[in-house]
Amino acid sequence: PRLKKEMARLKKEEPKLAIREAELVELNEEREKCNLESQTLSREQDETLQYTVAKLEELQAQLADASQELADRQADIKAQKEKFEEEEIKTAAEIAAQQARLDSMADGERRARSELDAVESKIEWE
Repeated sequence: PRLKKEMARLKKEEPKLAIREAELVELNEEREKCNLESQTLSREQDETLQYTVAKLEELQAQLADASQELADRQADIKAQKEKFEEEEIKTAAEIAAQQARLDSMADGERRARSELDAVESKIEWE
């Protein structure tokens, strides 16, 4: 009798167990889908990270090149500026020397005119 009772109880539980088993199978399938999706996302994340690192390294190299080019240009501009300033000083000195010669020539011309005027006045008085 006990066995029959237990068998009857188990018979009653059987549909519930079948439903539970089906739910577990369904949950297992969902878990596997989630695992696959997780693996896919993880792989995509790794690829994105690798791309980002590669792009960052590329941009850092470009930045280093641009910084070096800028430094080279600044050095070139500084050298050209210094050369220009030297030329400007040299030219200013040459202009000052020419002006001094012109002034001296003008003084000489004034003296010659004065002497000429004096000679002409002397000639007129005679």
